[in-house]
Amino acid sequence: MARKAAESAREEIRRTNTIADFSSAISIIEEIRRLQREQAWRALPDRYTSLIRILLAVLSSELNLNDEEKNAIRTAIQHFRTIEYRIDELLQDDGAVLNIAKINAVLMLQISRIIPILESLKSRRRHDAY
Repeated sequence: MARKAAESAREEIRRTNTIADFSSAISIIEEIRRLQREQAWRALPDRYTSLIRILLAVLSSELNLNDEEKNAIRTAIQHFRTIEYRIDELLQDDGAVLNIAKINAVLMLQISRIIPILESLKSRRRHDAY
């Protein structure tokens, strides 16, 4: 019984950490959108790297995410890597231009896929508490 209680506590800690990570990821995405509107290109690669690192940590957590949730996170990571690469290209080529509206639309799409995962984790947490 003690082992089961300890495992349950570890699972709750993982879930709490993942919820915090998702919340941080969403905050970073919102910050990135603002920085892109301001064309603060030099600050963006580090923010994308932080965002990708958080999402990779979520994927590698031992939390029971279903395949659809994992695929949504993987897709988001790939989109963020692609955008980060494009910004790096922009920083090397002064004549390059990025479509900020299009990039921000991609970010919003990814948020719309991440938020349901976050809400599902919160719901599972509330359900498990009862």
